[in-house]
Amino acid sequence: MRRQEGVSLPGLMLTLTLTAILTTLAAPVFSGIAADARLQNGAERLYTAFWYARSEAIMRGRTVVVAALDGDWESGWQVFVDTSRDGRRQHGEALLRRSEGPDQRIAVEANAGIGSAVHYQPDGRTRRPSGSLQMGTVVLCHGAAEDPDRRGQGVIINAAGRPRITGDPQRMDDGRC
Repeated sequence: MRRQEGVSLPGLMLTLTLTAILTTLAAPVFSGIAADARLQNGAERLYTAFWYARSEAIMRGRTVVVAALDGDWESGWQVFVDTSRDGRRQHGEALLRRSEGPDQRIAVEANAGIGSAVHYQPDGRTRRPSGSLQMGTVVLCHGAAEDPDRRGQGVIINAAGRPRITGDPQRMDDGRC
């Protein structure tokens, strides 16, 4: 008589039940990790655009602007040489880069110090077209406003025009996220 080996039905049902329980318990952890990755990706892309614009302004000896598309950072941004020095891209001004906004689940908001465009001068500092100092924070948030687990990161531009990323809610305009 031949001995048969294999999986029994009760053993298979137990394995599937345990797998379902463990998957259910792990899902919130993985969704949090995915949310953090989307948030970090969006912040790093914006940070990179600011550094790129700053280095291009210094290298070219011209004003370079990072401007929100249609005045909305969530839509994306473009980097261009602002030969007219008005902060808006005109016909004939070189477009250096264009980027889509972050994931749709991420809200992006700039404070009044930043507004809808950052203007890098040939010395690497940020100044508005009027000549006034420009510095502030662009905040990226993931999750609903009423969500206690809402996550956020900010890209801060200091008085010298240097950007940096922060995840400290106290540094992001009184914890907007």
